[in-house]
Amino acid sequence: MTDQIEVQPQPAKKLPTVADIIIAKKGSFADVATKYLTPERLVKLAVVALAKNPDLAKVPIASLIAELINCSRLGLEPNVEGGRWLLPFKRRVDNKEVFELVPVTDYRGLIDIARRSGEVLAIHADVVRQNDKWEFWIDAGGATLVHLHHRRSDGERGEILGAYAIVKLKNGEVQATFVTLQEIGASRSRSRGADSKFSPWVNDFEAMAKKTAIRRLYNLLPKTPDISEAREVLAEEDRTVEMEVEPVAAGGTATARVKEKLKAKVATPFAAPPDAELGLKSVPVEDYEDITPEGEAP
Repeated sequence: MTDQIEVQPQPAKKLPTVADIIIAKKGSFADVATKYLTPERLVKLAVVALAKNPDLAKVPIASLIAELINCSRLGLEPNVEGGRWLLPFKRRVDNKEVFELVPVTDYRGLIDIARRSGEVLAIHADVVRQNDKWEFWIDAGGATLVHLHHRRSDGERGEILGAYAIVKLKNGEVQATFVTLQEIGASRSRSRGADSKFSPWVNDFEAMAKKTAIRRLYNLLPKTPDISEAREVLAEEDRTVEMEVEPVAAGGTATARVKEKLKAKVATPFAAPPDAELGLKSVPVEDYEDITPEGEAP
């Protein structure tokens, strides 16, 4: 008589969560870490970001880990003011819903990196408005080539005309850049998800205008390791990505309402109306849904 062997069912193996994978990757973060952001703090902030916005777990895990490595490289905290914002976006591909990660480096983080380089004595960025007193000129006969004078209006400053960034290096050299509203608009048109109601281009146009000026100034800064790392990461952010996006019912959301305004301006020169409602300069306007939680400011 053959003995019957009872086979006990094995419990299903628990799959690792996104938070588990991030924790397991701490060594990878440590390999490129700076003294400004420890791997332990990076992991903690990343797990907190996942808890605040569960849709971050729906983006490709490789993209999320890669951008956390970039945060570690730059010494900038994820999803914290002055750091790097890692934003999930929802779009349609072949009638399927997919999620994409869009990184946005805060302009204040770029200022911090420049200061850490050891080559910068002072750095500043601001927007110029219609009623400000403003001069920017080159003088080959002076102590420095570049001269900039900006005094903000004491009253109503008016609409934005452009933005500038200026730096004084430790060797006494002064460098400055100025970007017009048209140039800021061109930068915006290359940004993924720029017309989202949660996008910093919509919620904080002034900050993104300053970032555009600082981004250009970075090309004039000394090539220190810190600044070179930042240039590499910014070059990745600058890449244009064509997106097919999920349509939103007309008038149904703030994004849809912004789209209708943008369509009316699409053939006109770029201008930034009051309250940072943005227009585009002859670029296609697409609708999409962004899934950044309410109240989370990029």
